[in-house]
Amino acid sequence: MKSKKGQDGVAVATLVLLIALFIIGYVILLPPQEREELLKQDKAVEPSTNVTGEIERGTRTLLSEIPGELIPYERGTKIKSIEPVNLFSRTDSKLINLATNMKVSANLFQESPRSFSFKMRNLDSLQNLNLFFFVREGKGPLKIEVNNALIFEGKVTNSDAPITIPKDILKTDNIIRLSVGKSLFGNSYELTNLYLKQEFSVENKVAKRTFVLSNNEKRGLNRATLYYTLNCRTLSDQGTLTIFINNKHAYNGYVVCDVGTRSLDIDDRKLVRGENDLMFRISKGDYSIQDIELALDIKEWEYPKYTFNLDNDAFDEIFCEEGSCKNVYLGMLFADDVRKKAALTINEFGISMDTYDFEYYADITRFLRLGYNVLKIVPYTEFDVDHLSVFVE
Repeated sequence: MKSKKGQDGVAVATLVLLIALFIIGYVILLPPQEREELLKQDKAVEPSTNVTGEIERGTRTLLSEIPGELIPYERGTKIKSIEPVNLFSRTDSKLINLATNMKVSANLFQESPRSFSFKMRNLDSLQNLNLFFFVREGKGPLKIEVNNALIFEGKVTNSDAPITIPKDILKTDNIIRLSVGKSLFGNSYELTNLYLKQEFSVENKVAKRTFVLSNNEKRGLNRATLYYTLNCRTLSDQGTLTIFINNKHAYNGYVVCDVGTRSLDIDDRKLVRGENDLMFRISKGDYSIQDIELALDIKEWEYPKYTFNLDNDAFDEIFCEEGSCKNVYLGMLFADDVRKKAALTINEFGISMDTYDFEYYADITRFLRLGYNVLKIVPYTEFDVDHLSVFVE
C-alpha cells in the first residue's frame, strides 16, 4: 500500500509540470513582437575583454587604440659620469745583479769558469735582454754561453758591452756561463759589476667603459656630448687616440698634451636604449684620461593625443531629457600590475590616474562636447597600455 505522503508528492510534481507546459504554450502563441519583448532581459554590463585584449563594454565605441609603452620625460641636461681610463704602451726595465767581482781563468792543466743562474718571467713581453760588465783585466778569448748556446767568443773590452742575449734561447730558468780558452801561459778575465738588463713591453692600449641610457633618455635625446681631459705622462713617443661608441668609430686624432677639457659630439644614432659601450684606444704613449662625462640634452616631446567624434545621435543619448541618459567611459587595459600614474586630459579637463590594477575606468561624460573631443595622456611613471577605449554605456 502506498503512503499518503508519496501520493501528495506525485500530485505536486504533476501540477508544476502542467503549469510549465501552460506557460510555454502561452509564449509560443504570442505574436513575435510581444514574445521578443517578454523574453528580453536587462543584464548588468561588466567590464570584460575579448581574446584580442579589447574592451567589450557599452553600446557604442567612440575610440579604440593601442597606445603601447608610455614614458615620462625629463627635460634638460643630464650628466653621466664615467670612470677614468689609463692607457699606455711603454718599455719598463729591470736589473738582475750577477756579481760585483768575478774572475775566470784557464791554462793547459785546469779551467776555472763561472756560472750564474737567473729566472725569466713574462717572456712574451720581453723586448731585450743585455749583459753588462766592466773589464778590469783581460787576456785571451772570452766565451759566453747561455743555456749551452754560444752568444759571444773573442777578446773583449769595455766597448764590447753590452752583449745582447737572443730571446729564442731563453727559458724560465736559465744558466749563463763565462769561460776562457786554454793556453800554455794561461788566459784570464777579471770583470766587475756584472748584471743583466731586462726590457719589457708594458701595454694597456685599449680600455672600455659602459653607460646606460633609459627609455626616456634615448627617446628624448636631442644631443649627446662627450667631455674628457687627457693628461700625458711623458712628452715623448706620442701617438693617436681613437674613440668608439658601440664599436662604431666616433673620433681619431693625434694626441696633443695639456690642452684642457676636450669635447666630442656623439651621433645619437650610435647610441642605443640600455647598455652602451665607450672604448678608448691608443697607438702608443702613456696617458691618463680623466673627468669623463657624457652630457645628454633631453628635449620635450608631444605625448599621445587621441581624438574621437561625438555625433548628434550619441550626444542626444548622453545629454537627454527623459532621465534615462547614458554615460561615456574611458577604459584602459594594462600589461602588468606596476604603478601607473598619469594625468588624463579630456578637452582641457583633467583627471588624475594612480592605480596598480590591470584595468582602469573613468566616467568622462561631463567633459565632452558635440563634435571632436581630444584625449591626452601624460605619464608620470613608465607603463604599457594594451588597449584604450572610449565607449557609451
